[in-house]
Amino acid sequence: DIFKAASETLDQIQKQLEDYLLSKCVAFPRFFFLSNDELLEILSQARRPQAVQPHLRKCFDNLVKLRFGDGANSQDIHGMISAEGEEIKFVKMLKARNNVEKWLSADGGVEDFMVRTIRDVTRKGWKDYEVTPRKEWVRNSYCQVTITVGSIYWTLESEQVLSIKEAGKVVQAMGKWLKKNKDQLQGLTELIRDKLTSLQRKGVVALVTQDVHNRDIIEKLYNEKVTSIQNFMWQQQLRYYWDEQLDDCVIRQVDACIMYGHEYMGALSRLV
Repeated sequence: DIFKAASETLDQIQKQLEDYLLSKCVAFPRFFFLSNDELLEILSQARRPQAVQPHLRKCFDNLVKLRFGDGANSQDIHGMISAEGEEIKFVKMLKARNNVEKWLSADGGVEDFMVRTIRDVTRKGWKDYEVTPRKEWVRNSYCQVTITVGSIYWTLESEQVLSIKEAGKVVQAMGKWLKKNKDQLQGLTELIRDKLTSLQRKGVVALVTQDVHNRDIIEKLYNEKVTSIQNFMWQQQLRYYWDEQLDDCVIRQVDACIMYGHEYMGALSRLV
């Protein structure tokens, strides 16, 4: 009877513990990516914000470390760091106060600051693109910004060509746009030969991969003599826009339209 009572008590404790952990996961859904043991490790050190560092990799795409202030138990968070070592400063300092699920959350926590920061640097990159030579812009921009803003301007310039009313002029303009795509690729090839940091090189390589894919699309549009934005060959492409009314990046493909999530990607390589 003693063992039976102890077993029932243990089951009750286990259920209450699982309910408690579930409440934390509901408050910060990214905790669902952690095991119960990992979550307990974080919660048991709630007064030491740095305890989350080993587990960030499972909660975010490529935010693997936070830049805390000086001091072993500092509550000041200044920025985020990717697996490749790229560091982006937050739009403002974040205080790791209250429960851990609160200061990590999308409601004024790390997730919120990540999104706001990536939106901010993307907006700045979008504004700088037109007034800065492309190679210099690529060299001085974060990798994710070069990929996103490069996609925005590629879509913009492609649709400027497809918006020309006379079909004959569209084909001619598409030929010029194809040449510009090739020239931009040549410029990136020259940039790779320059003295670059490891992060800069990863950014350039990722952009080259994307630009090769974009060049192939433009070449196909040119060869098929596509002359309208409404043509399915163009509509099926993943198209990035900066919506000035929303002050945000929007992605479209055929009839689908979604907001860019601003998840921090770091300097990851790309397949396309």
